[in-house]
Amino acid sequence: YRTISRKPSCGGSACSFSLSQSFSCTASTPISCTLNSWGGWGSCSAGSCGYGTQYRYRGIRTAASCGGGCSSTSDRRGCGSCCPSNCVWNGYNSWTTPCTATCGTGYQYRYRTLRTAASCGGSCSGSGTDTRSCSNSIKRDCTLSSWTGYTPCTSQCGTGTKTKTRSVITQATCGGTCPATSQTISCTVYANKDCSVSAWGVWGSCDQTCAVGRSYRYRKMTSAAICQGTCLDPLQESVSCGMVNGGCAQNCNNGACTCDPGYKLNSDGKGCTALACPKPTASAYCKAGEKCYKTTITCADGVAFGKTCILSCPASYKLVGSATITCQSSKVWSDHSTTYCQLNNQNPNGITLSSSYVNELSPVGTIVGAFVTSDPNPSDTHTYSLTSSAGGKFRLVSNTLVTAFVPNYETQPHSYAVAVKTTDQGGLSFTDTFTISIRDINEKPSSCKISSDKVRENPYLATAVGTLSALDEDAGQSFTFTLLDSANGRFKIP
Repeated sequence: YRTISRKPSCGGSACSFSLSQSFSCTASTPISCTLNSWGGWGSCSAGSCGYGTQYRYRGIRTAASCGGGCSSTSDRRGCGSCCPSNCVWNGYNSWTTPCTATCGTGYQYRYRTLRTAASCGGSCSGSGTDTRSCSNSIKRDCTLSSWTGYTPCTSQCGTGTKTKTRSVITQATCGGTCPATSQTISCTVYANKDCSVSAWGVWGSCDQTCAVGRSYRYRKMTSAAICQGTCLDPLQESVSCGMVNGGCAQNCNNGACTCDPGYKLNSDGKGCTALACPKPTASAYCKAGEKCYKTTITCADGVAFGKTCILSCPASYKLVGSATITCQSSKVWSDHSTTYCQLNNQNPNGITLSSSYVNELSPVGTIVGAFVTSDPNPSDTHTYSLTSSAGGKFRLVSNTLVTAFVPNYETQPHSYAVAVKTTDQGGLSFTDTFTISIRDINEKPSSCKISSDKVRENPYLATAVGTLSALDEDAGQSFTFTLLDSANGRFKIP
């Protein structure tokens, strides 16, 4: 197929060519038809109301071939709405009897029911009730019940009255009469009668909220004693009530139970349950320079408030710090942040020497100082050895460092290095190096000289013979001189 893309205009010729073309073919594959779109729905067959059917149609655009199928070219659906229907009444039943008036004008009624209710907007006129007037003029006396028994005598201790009564069953009509409905006669009674009381009232509230108290109930006297009757029944009684401490496990305040810090109130509102701390964890604290291990925490009785857990250490370690922790009211364990397991025997960690110098020219065996060891285990004992003795110039006597030579400040080094090792009874040791200083002392001069030992004869007084000088190993010394023998005053040192 093809279509005209532009129609002729201004006297142009109509299109003379064909808009379709066909040719024969042979195919073994079925080809279904193609259909146009559906048209609009037609009118409803029911008319203005009621229920009917609507139809719509579509055309075949291309016919099926080679045995192909073709879908339906028509479609239908239900349509319409209900028609208004008025209600339908059943007939009236008989008039009611008797007339509502027994003397004069009254009414009678009759009733009917719906057979079919109105629907789809239909109406329903009329009523289910019909009324008509009626009248009666029959004179009729009232009808009475039987007499009751006489009431008790109004006096229980002397003369009184008693009464019997009857009631009107049907009122008199149209001038009918009605006899008396009560009759009273005199009576005399002389009987002692005790008072009577009412039933007990309910028990009142307990007069104590947090202790054992009393609850009361009361009753009233309903009739007094007659003649010589008595009235011995009590109008009040009480019973024990309440509980010690209001039944509270710990504290009671105006009947309300509360718990001490560290406890929470149970759902029964009475008991208290200890609060629980979280599972305790060991501190990672370790004192500097020590070999430590975390503590083991054992809570045999649980982790509730007030419970105590034990801190312990493995073999070869001892506990330093708190041996127990307690769950506090704040649900926090007592402090154990600095508690740890310390190795039973730890290395010594320091050596001190009481003195680190010796005077020059001190004899062999002179004490330099005594060694003291610092040890995390204060009860340990220690032995000492020199790992370096400065070439044999020092030796140890127990924990005391002594000289093995005679030091000379002027001819030898001024200091020496010695290394000492301290070892505890468990074989753990610590080594440190100390510098031993040689202290210079003032030595005596080794000799005394004079620059001249001659003087000319007949010299003047105070003529200088010579200048005195001294030899001394200590450099930089100054000297003073004294004459021990002046040759009977012939010489002097100015």
